[in-house]
Amino acid sequence: DIGPIPEAAVKRALETTRMPGRFEVIRRAPLTILDGLHTPLAARRFAEAVRGLAIPARRVWVLGVLSGKDLPAILDGLGVGEGDEVIVTPPPTPRAADPLVVTRALRERGAIPQRAADVPRALEAASALAGERGAVLVVGSLYTVAAAREHLLGLTGDHALGLR
Repeated sequence: DIGPIPEAAVKRALETTRMPGRFEVIRRAPLTILDGLHTPLAARRFAEAVRGLAIPARRVWVLGVLSGKDLPAILDGLGVGEGDEVIVTPPPTPRAADPLVVTRALRERGAIPQRAADVPRALEAASALAGERGAVLVVGSLYTVAAAREHLLGLTGDHALGLR
């Protein structure tokens, strides 16, 4: 037993902890935020954070989810609805949800979905729609977010190395 941890040490640890892919600002123009929010609760928390920050009103979503997830509850948590522009892309995994199913769910909510063959193409489309002063919100599967990080940061990750 090492005894109680000093409060200052706990605060310092929390202030300096980084979790790549969890509400990660990865680019400023357009503002691009990544979050592997694969549960309804995480979606609600992400939406709360977005509402609490000065994020540009011009927003385009990039959404890639796994099959078997509670898509309606995730979309409810995010508040995606009437008039929202969403680029739907499959995460790079065989577990990806059918983009047609995702697109249909978005249309039922009044969103304006487009499909992209992969995450890099989805990012390009969303960035073009958002413009330099807009925001791109990349959400859904951690696979989607990992692929976005690899593309935007020029990383050679598991996919590029053929490990997934």
